[in-house]
Amino acid sequence: MANLYSDWLRIDLHIHTDFSRKTKNNDYKGVFSIDSLYNKLKEQDVSIFSLTDHNIINLDAYKEYYEKFNSDTHPLLLAGVELDILGSSTTYHSLLIFNCNDYDGVKAIHDSLETKYTEKSCEMRNRKLTFDDIICAFDDLDYFFIPHAGNTSSIIDGFKDDIAAAQKMLILLQSPMEKVQEKRRQIYNEHFD
Repeated sequence: MANLYSDWLRIDLHIHTDFSRKTKNNDYKGVFSIDSLYNKLKEQDVSIFSLTDHNIINLDAYKEYYEKFNSDTHPLLLAGVELDILGSSTTYHSLLIFNCNDYDGVKAIHDSLETKYTEKSCEMRNRKLTFDDIICAFDDLDYFFIPHAGNTSSIIDGFKDDIAAAQKMLILLQSPMEKVQEKRRQIYNEHFD
């Protein structure tokens, strides 16, 4: 008999590597290992995951994973990054998860991000972007935001002077979508069909 219900997947879209130490103090303790991560993902039956270092992408980790484990039987690694985003009041954190699971795509995302930081003359330990920066850097890519909410560096803190904007970001993600070109918005909406 066919399964009458949807399959449930374990997903972890917020995994840091030791690369985050380049941009944040005390962000990661220990030494990161792709093999150790893979074993833990398999042990916990995680099907999809992302490496989301702070304001930087660990190209070597993505490359090593894709070379060793990129097959139908291993957990799917999606490209991701955790960014410091300038809100109306302060900076908050948000994950960006991309519809990308190959090294060339991750490299292109990395290059766009680094180019944007260079354009803005951001120092390694002081990397902050606006929504406009993000939309500009990744205009032709499919991705979604997962803002932090209710902890330190949350979207609520970032928009405490404009709670309505924070609610839109959390519930509707209208703020960034208003800045996306119409052709990208149509593609985004078609995926819901």
